[in-house]
Amino acid sequence: MNDFEDNNEEFDSLIKSIELKLKNKDSFYLDVEEIGNVSSYYLEKGLTKKALAVLRIGLNLHPISAEIKLHLAQVYTAQGDYKNALKFAEASEEIDPNNLEVIILKAEIYSYEGSHDKSIEYYLDYINKGGNEGLELIYNDLAWEFESTQDYDNALKYLKLALEENPEEDTLLFEIAYFYEELGQQDECIKYYNKFLDENPYSYNGWYNLGIVHNERKEFKKAVFAFDYATIIKEDFASAYFNKGNSHFNLNEYGQALECYYKTFEYEDNQAITFCYIGECYEKLENFPEAEKSFEIALSINEDMQEALVGMAIIKDKQGYTAQSVPFIEKAIGLYPKSSSCWYVAGEVYNKLEHQEDAYQAYLNADKFNKENNQQIWLDLSNFIAENISITEAIEFSEKHTDNIQVKYRLVAYYLLLGKGKKAYSLLEECLGQDFDAHRNLLEYHEEIMELPEFISLIEGFNS
Repeated sequence: MNDFEDNNEEFDSLIKSIELKLKNKDSFYLDVEEIGNVSSYYLEKGLTKKALAVLRIGLNLHPISAEIKLHLAQVYTAQGDYKNALKFAEASEEIDPNNLEVIILKAEIYSYEGSHDKSIEYYLDYINKGGNEGLELIYNDLAWEFESTQDYDNALKYLKLALEENPEEDTLLFEIAYFYEELGQQDECIKYYNKFLDENPYSYNGWYNLGIVHNERKEFKKAVFAFDYATIIKEDFASAYFNKGNSHFNLNEYGQALECYYKTFEYEDNQAITFCYIGECYEKLENFPEAEKSFEIALSINEDMQEALVGMAIIKDKQGYTAQSVPFIEKAIGLYPKSSSCWYVAGEVYNKLEHQEDAYQAYLNADKFNKENNQQIWLDLSNFIAENISITEAIEFSEKHTDNIQVKYRLVAYYLLLGKGKKAYSLLEECLGQDFDAHRNLLEYHEEIMELPEFISLIEGFNS
């Protein structure tokens, strides 16, 4: 008996009778099943002391009961008393060595103690001795024990075996993708998913997870294809519509992205993050009033959402109300003081309002917390330094980030502005050889370069 209904009068009466007898220290008799049910009831309620009291009485009544010893092991495990938990688990196992529940609990106790190798060894011993009951669950547990030891190859192996035991448990595909990612084997992950889908073509989770991997690889058209199949099989699959929307957004297909985002609301409650993405779509379509409405709705759902606060700041600025951006971006910074994107937008806003000191500090903080190496932060901070402090300092800053091709091209412009033509020419030649197409951003930033014949010849030479 695992679930105990409050309206089960007979069971309620039994509990009241036991509690009265425990209080009065009266003796009473229960059979093994009743003791198990009562202890499980107390365990589910978190009343482990009462569970132990009943089980100790039960152990005196039924001293060779494997089931009561198993229940004792479970209660001690819940209390974090792994020494006693293991003692009673082993006692139960001696009486009933083939009880899968005991086997799994004993392995879990090893795991809780941090003895992952022991847990793995115990599970493998069960398998090697021909144990074939509950293999799906055991393979799954083994995977996470191997994950705890950072053995991702074996973790992946046993998750696959778990899925082979029960292909309908295709939620395991998400964890399988996780281990492939840890191993840096996304190509192999896609091959595995395609093989799985060949054998299980109606697995909507299979198609969904394939789409997720394609999205991560920036293969957005393939992702759309996979999410389409997921939603054909499972029409109310809100997460698939949402991620399909993300794929369309990254393909600059903002109208289709909007359709997908709005579709999610047919199958789940309105989500603040979804309205943020809707707002971004409208922003890209330059429909700023609708973008603002979307961010307002997001904030009505979650007034502290970073994306919505930043989105409102950006939209207010794009509509020409830059001063109205300030309360939104300052609230975002207050809530997320280590957010690079919040500080970056603050820098942009303060700069437009000609609050140079605030802008400079905001850009510096954006750079400080720039864990994702966002090149736009480096470019805009260097430009701010060049315009408000000095070209020399802009060069010094940019030279710290020359592993980024756009920053290297920007350095070409700074060298020219400082009158270092030879150095600029040499660096431009190096940049063109590294990434020719990226030179277009340099021409947008420093149009005067097109008036320098030797630089034009160099660029045309690489293009021929």
